[in-house]
Amino acid sequence: MIRRILVILAMLCSCLGTAHAQDQSKPAIFPQLGHSQPVSFVAFSPDGKVLASGSEDKTIKLWDVASGRELRTLSGHTSGVASVAFSPDGKVLASGSGDGTTREWDISSGKERVALIAFDDGSFLAITPEGFFDSSSAQAEEHLNVRIGNRVFGIGSYREKFYRPELVKLGLAGESLTRFGSIGREKLPPVVEFVDLPPSTNEPKLNITLRITDGGGGIGVVYVFVNGSAIIAKSAQEGHDDATTQPGGSVMRSYAVPLPDGPIKLRAVALTADDSVRSNDATASITANLPPGGGTLHAIVVGIQDFPKAVNDFAQLRYPIADAQLIAETLRDYSKPIFRNPPDIKLLTGPTETDKHHVIQALKAMQSATGPEDEFVFYVASHGIVADGKYYLVTSNVTSAEPKRLKAEAISSQELEGLLANIPAAKKLVIVDTCQAGALGSALQLADLNRGMNAPTATTILSRGLGLTVLAAATTDEEAVEDYKDHGLFTRVVADGLTSTEVADKKGIVSAYLLAHYVGDVVPPLALKLYQREQNPAVNANGQDFPITKVE
Repeated sequence: MIRRILVILAMLCSCLGTAHAQDQSKPAIFPQLGHSQPVSFVAFSPDGKVLASGSEDKTIKLWDVASGRELRTLSGHTSGVASVAFSPDGKVLASGSGDGTTREWDISSGKERVALIAFDDGSFLAITPEGFFDSSSAQAEEHLNVRIGNRVFGIGSYREKFYRPELVKLGLAGESLTRFGSIGREKLPPVVEFVDLPPSTNEPKLNITLRITDGGGGIGVVYVFVNGSAIIAKSAQEGHDDATTQPGGSVMRSYAVPLPDGPIKLRAVALTADDSVRSNDATASITANLPPGGGTLHAIVVGIQDFPKAVNDFAQLRYPIADAQLIAETLRDYSKPIFRNPPDIKLLTGPTETDKHHVIQALKAMQSATGPEDEFVFYVASHGIVADGKYYLVTSNVTSAEPKRLKAEAISSQELEGLLANIPAAKKLVIVDTCQAGALGSALQLADLNRGMNAPTATTILSRGLGLTVLAAATTDEEAVEDYKDHGLFTRVVADGLTSTEVADKKGIVSAYLLAHYVGDVVPPLALKLYQREQNPAVNANGQDFPITKVE
């Protein structure tokens, strides 16, 4: 065995000699084998039958130890390979490179499974060859670019369709993901530009004009952001009457944007016609010189406990009404010291006021009641189901967990996104305490894991896409029945965080970010300690941080 190993190593050295010989004036007589540049690292498979060699030529080669034959070349790194290592079962090879990635390879096929990337700021990202990715934060997504032709996009532009942590897990397990699509096959998004934007204004609303040019994938929803949070979401056809089409596939769209006082960062993006790929940001800065407003806390708090029209699909929940009442009371009592105006809190709990129509109408009413100096909180406790790759909030009118019924009767994540985005307050907090609904809901949820969608994925896309803080429970019916201080565990921890001096800063303020960190830190160990079950909430702190309550 030692002799065979020495033969392979000698071949590697010989190959390097051949590579150097090619730099001379005479061509090589023999075909080149092995690496074209120095070998930096080698590793043996656990059974000793395969040798892996990583090289400065950016490739990894697998060798049969018994015969010395080269088995295959693994290509994908964009810089020299610095290290290689086999998994204990010998089926997977990990490689590290100067390109900043660690990649995992399937030994039997030679295909890359996933690339793992850690960035200097501590964020990280995992991405499959098809482009499906998982990431630690929106900031991580800003560090990885995708080049298509002469256009470059951040990986976050593909979040709606390709942020799929469950598919990344399947890729790590060795499953092919090509049936789900590929970034390279997506049509290009529009190009968005601000037109004739003034440097400052004394008006509470600014009419902005965007030039939107079709990049090949059509023009879908247009978003306008103020200080990092979406306050306008309109379809391609929506805008002022002066919207016109220009030669070359461009359209002009005008929007009235409510402004807070002070320096303002504006951002605008447009999606493709199928709302799957985002454009690069158009950005601008202006200053609004306005009388400072007092600000008001607006909230919609929804507890959906009864589903009178449903037949067998939904377990009756114990805590949504009590949980909603707790959140409403907490916000009402502890937000008063912060705001000049009394809080505006709409509590919806009965089955006749928690159907789809009434919840949507309540959210639409907030679009006119809320101003740019205000804050908005949306809390909902109910069932949540993923079906046909979409997340649905189950309202009291829903009759079945069948996908067709959900599409017609429940509120989809896309509908919720549009409703929230058009609330003009840039300071928004969303708290979603939904659990997987019943046996049929469980079957649908498991089926959709193969498409990479689940409730935490949906809420992460919502948070990062709109620039708002979202706290979401991740529970099943079985976990949700466990009580903590006469409430559901997740909501009770949220309420405790809003009233805790341990969470508040030195001035007694509990902000959206402080609450998010508290919930993310407290819920998992508490669930394990009390119920011996895992409960890992999806916590996403994006957009502005802002005070919610004050503990005195």
